[in-house]
Parts: sequence; C-alpha cells; structure tokens
Amino acid sequence: MKNSNAEIFLECYRELEYAIRNKYNLDNWDSAINYLTAKREFRSLTDELKYCREVRNLLAHKPKVDDQFCVEPSDRMIQLLKTVTGRIEMPPVIMDIAVPVEKILYKSLEDNVIQTLREMNEHSFGNVPILKDGVVKGVLSEKSIVQYIVMEKGFSIPETLTLGDIRSYLTRESHRKERYAFVSKNTLISDVANLFHKALDQGARIGMVFITGKGGEEEKLLGIVTAWDLAGSDKI
Repeated sequence: MKNSNAEIFLECYRELEYAIRNKYNLDNWDSAINYLTAKREFRSLTDELKYCREVRNLLAHKPKVDDQFCVEPSDRMIQLLKTVTGRIEMPPVIMDIAVPVEKILYKSLEDNVIQTLREMNEHSFGNVPILKDGVVKGVLSEKSIVQYIVMEKGFSIPETLTLGDIRSYLTRESHRKERYAFVSKNTLISDVANLFHKALDQGARIGMVFITGKGGEEEKLLGIVTAWDLAGSDKI
C-alpha cells in the first residue's frame, strides 16, 4: 500500500532533523529547526520551515481519525524538506552559480580602453577582469578610469589608449574600497556570501570573486561571482 503524504512528510522531517543534528553536532534537546533558520544561508526559509514544524507536531501528537491523519501535507512541503536536507548533506559550491570564464567579458592588456568602456556600458558591467594566459592580472572598473583622469590631470581619454597603458590603475591595490577575492572551485556558496557580508561590515564591498582551481591568484580563471549572482541564487 502506498504511503500517504502525511507518512512521507513525517519521514522526511525526521531525516531533516537528523541531518541538522549530525551536521552541526546538536544535542537532542536543541531545536534543530530554530538552529537552522538562525543561519544566514537558511534564513529566507524561516517561515516555511517553522510551518513544517507546526504540521509535524500536529501529525505526530494528534491521534488519527478513522485511521487517517487530520491533515495531508502537500507535495511541495515534502519537496522543501528534501531540498533542505540535500543542501545540508551536500552543500552547494560556488561553481554551481558562477558565471564560467567562457561566458564573461574579459580583456587583455593589449585591448583598447575606450572600446572596453563602450562594451561595459552596453552590458551594464561595473568590472571587467584583465587576463593574461587565462590568469587574472587586474580589473578595469569605473574607479580605475576616475583615478586615471585624476592622477594624469586630463579630462579626455586618448583613442589609442590601451589597458596596458593604465595597468597601474588596474591592480587590486588601486581599488581602495572595492575588493576582489579569490576562492577555490569547491568553496561553499555560504562561505562566499560571508565574504561579501564581512566586507560590508568593514566599510568596503567586493566587486567580484574570482574562482580558480585551488583559490590561487596565479591559477587560470574558471569563473566569477558578483553580489548579483548571489542575490539571484536559490541555493543560499
């Protein structure tokens, strides 16, 4: 006989509680759901998970009527529990939401500055990585151009100016309040999100996170992540 949604729901809820306690080494008397929803990466699911807990308590503590449960959880509630359990047991890594290098706009030091700025404006990009042999060598941003104009005491950009000509304004160090981080391809999405929040707490912002094999700056770029990618992800 096929199990009812109520029975499947109760089993999924038990599996979720076990996954939470096992992952975070919680004692049996700790509230697993409260602990989970207090974590930033699961905070957006607070209402849904607490509702599931209420349904679970109703199903677990109220007797059946005519051998039937008093409520029947929806398929969507069951899928939610399975999805959250999966995220705990196999947390998503940053490459799951990253823009792969073959799909990003990047330039070399030989490329023209004005043409690059036009492309940035066309696509509404605030940052463009500069690569050499696949390795990040700098970043062109709006601040790079402002610094160039201020330091060079000019209000126009020569048509022939290349990115190599302004390389000193493309370094990570030249972006004072805008940071760029390197992480490995296996870094958890939640850990990258924490990098963004930590930077904001320090009065700075991360313009872009570069992903390489092991997180090394001299490794070839595999992909990038911005705050927009994190905000648009359903895996945080």
